[in-house]
Amino acid sequence: MPHAYYDAVIVLGSQQNITTGEVPNHVLQSLDKAVRILKTGDTAAIAVSGKWALFFDVKNIAPPPMTECAILTQHLLEKGVSQHLIWQEGESKDTVANIYFLKRHILEPKQAKRVLFIVADFRKERLEYLTNKILGPTYKVDFTTVSSQPAEHYPHEQDTLARTKYYFDAMQPGDDTYLDGMFYEHPFYTALWPVA
Repeated sequence: MPHAYYDAVIVLGSQQNITTGEVPNHVLQSLDKAVRILKTGDTAAIAVSGKWALFFDVKNIAPPPMTECAILTQHLLEKGVSQHLIWQEGESKDTVANIYFLKRHILEPKQAKRVLFIVADFRKERLEYLTNKILGPTYKVDFTTVSSQPAEHYPHEQDTLARTKYYFDAMQPGDDTYLDGMFYEHPFYTALWPVA
């Protein structure tokens, strides 16, 4: 990763354990890496994102008592990060919404154009695709990864990437209005896959 200064380092939530409400270890590793970057002075803030996974709604399971965003924020506070350096997006329930609401509610208002995503290795390809589509060419976006355990991998990651490309290839990079009103009734969420 080249040495650079970022307006924000971004860590996305990931589906919590149904029983314990805990986030996967790769998310905590990402947060710890973000803290190290903050301490070097290479970022102005850490942005965290996520309400709870849409899975809980679809399966009619009671959501965890704490949102992903709240858990990530608590972890950062415990690591000594000041509250005012934590930017929180707590509305999104999937990865597409993570990036959309981060852009609309945090990055645009704060004019944060240089960002670094810290992600689990298995998520990088899909996140690169989505950030290109949603953030677009006016943003300087870099990625760095943390290692994940096989048990943490999304079992349908490649299928989800294919599904994502199917529905969003027509979207022009940076045109986030393409996503307005799509959460969570769009065929991307509701259609059987593969589609004819």
